[in-house]
Amino acid sequence: MAVVMMPEDRHWVTESATLDQLRETIANGNAYAGRYEVDSATHKITHITSVSLEPQYEGVPLTRTYAIDGNTLKLSGTFPYRGETVSFVISWARIGGTESKPTVSSP
Repeated sequence: MAVVMMPEDRHWVTESATLDQLRETIANGNAYAGRYEVDSATHKITHITSVSLEPQYEGVPLTRTYAIDGNTLKLSGTFPYRGETVSFVISWARIGGTESKPTVSSP
């Protein structure tokens, strides 16, 4: 499993990106990959990260709640950010056959 979330408003290209643009992308994005485990009894999915943009999350289980409603899958959870707990919901909607388009929102 792999997760990559990037800010929508980034318009730079690698060859001309400023350090501020790169810092902003890292500050407002996230990426990690690894394996996952599903507990269908509790509607929990746990991502066990192998690599992460944020090294402190490597090897750390990240548990999310999941819900399936028709063609929509929602993952929700929390994470620490600057001394606060931030809640999130990310949704994938199946479009047509097997394609999906994720959206992120605050609960």
